[in-house]
This record gives sequence, structure tokens and C-alpha cells, in this order.
Amino acid sequence: MINESGNNNDVEKNLECKLSDFVDEISDVVDASNAEINAINAEIDAIAADIDKATNTLIGLSKTVNDDSSNNNVSENIEWELSDLADAIAAEIDEAQNTLSLKSHVRGLSFAIKKLSLDIEIKARRTADGKFRFRTVNSNETSASIIKLDFAQVLQSQLNDVRKPLDDNNLSIASVSALEFLPEITPDDIKALNKVGITSIDDLESYPKTSQVLAELSRKTGIEEYRIRRWRQLPFIAKVTQSESELGNFTIDGGNFGNLSSSNLQVFFQQKQLKIIEKHETYLTVEMPSDVSGTGFFIVRVGEQITNPLNWN
Repeated sequence: MINESGNNNDVEKNLECKLSDFVDEISDVVDASNAEINAINAEIDAIAADIDKATNTLIGLSKTVNDDSSNNNVSENIEWELSDLADAIAAEIDEAQNTLSLKSHVRGLSFAIKKLSLDIEIKARRTADGKFRFRTVNSNETSASIIKLDFAQVLQSQLNDVRKPLDDNNLSIASVSALEFLPEITPDDIKALNKVGITSIDDLESYPKTSQVLAELSRKTGIEEYRIRRWRQLPFIAKVTQSESELGNFTIDGGNFGNLSSSNLQVFFQQKQLKIIEKHETYLTVEMPSDVSGTGFFIVRVGEQITNPLNWN
């Protein structure tokens, strides 16, 4: 009995001791685990912060690179006129042809650029002075506007039909004179003439001298017809004034009336011929018949040429 009781007490003591130790050990393990977890979490937070910092740095660098690239592209992508593009491409073609020609001296053969086709996606705008400006689209842009250009070889015989003569024997003073030499011409006048293909005095003189053509040129450019006639050295009327002392007399100011006889110089109003009282190169004085009244057009005929009509009210 004594041994059995003793054994039982040892077992109970042993069980209580192991359970206590076990609980302590579990508690220690839990505390250690929590410490390790906290340390790991702290490391994870630190790593996450480093990742966020690195990501932000990369994003900033990427944005900077893209911005710089975009800014460089935009700064280089300037606007141009169609003539600028044609000049630049022609220069490139000439340079390529020169290279091919040079190689032919070494190799004994060569190639030639027969045709060049370009489709250029562009943005277009019209400036305040009426000109069109273009630029190619950037990499991040799209446009529905496309310029299609084809460059092809032209034979010398074909050029002879359209080229203006450039040798000294065929050059006139007018052909080498700019429009700026015309009397009282303005920059706006020059721009208006350029729009209809007139870039020199020679171009202006190549237009027919008929009244219909001169009137249409005046309408297209907005330049008074009498000024165009003056530049062409044709008879013209600039203005008409009524005499204050002689109400039936009118003075016609103009030019290129010539020093012609009365039979070759005629003045009409409402299709009725008026009597010329006085005549000079730049003005005429006429007498209006008493039976003529109302509005109408003054016209002067100088030989086979007639002036621009000038309305009188």
C-alpha cells in the first residue's frame, strides 16, 4: 500500500510538473513566435517601403524620360509649308542621285531613282495671312489628313515646253524684276498677286490685256483694276470729279491717255460720246450733254484699247 501510494503521488506530481512545464514552454514559444512575427512584419514593412520607393523612383524616371522624349519630338517637329517639304525632298533626291552617279565611275554601272512615293500623316492649319501650315503627327497622335506625294522623272524635252528662258539673250528687265518695283504696290498687294501665281513683273505682263481678264484679276486679288492697268501701262480711269464752276464739265483723272488725235480718243457715258474739251496724258476734261442725267459708267477709248469702267452716281 505504501509503495502504491508513493507511486501514485509521484505520478500526480510528475503530471502536474510536466503540464506546468508544457504550459510555460508553450507560452515561451508563443512569445518567441510573436516576437519573430513582429520582426518579420517589420522586415516586410521595410521591404514594402523600399519597393514603393523604388517603384516611385522608376515611375518618376520613366515619366522624365517620356517627357524629355516627347518634348524633344515636339520641339523638333516644327511646322512647314508644302514648298519647304518639296525643297527638302528634292535636295535629298539630288544628293542620292549624286551618290549613285559617283559610284558609276568606279563600278561602271549605276542606278537611278525613277519614282518616289510618300504618304505623310499630318496636322494642318490655316494662318491669319491665308497660308497653310503642316506638321507631321507625333507618335502619340493620329490624324485623318494625309499628304500623298509622288516624285517621278521628267525628260529634258518635257521641261523645254514649260521652262522659262534663263539665257541672257531671252531675259527681259521685267522677268528679273520683283513685284516690289511696281509703283505704290503694298505687301498685301504682293500677297494677293502671289496667290494667283503672279510672282514677278514678267508674270503680270504675261496676262492677256483684255478687259475681261483684267476685271477678273482685280476681283480675285481685291486690287483696283485701274492700279493693275497702271502697272500694265494701259489706259485707266482712277476717279471722276464734276467741275464746281461749270456743272456740265467733268475731269477724268487717270493715265496712259497718250498724245493722240481727237479721232483716236473718245469718252463715253451711258454709251453716249462726250465732247473732249481738254486732254493730257493723265487727265481729260469733258462736257456732259444737257439731256444726260442719272447714273452710268465713264469709259475712255484710246485707239483700240478701252479703260476700266468707272461708275458715276
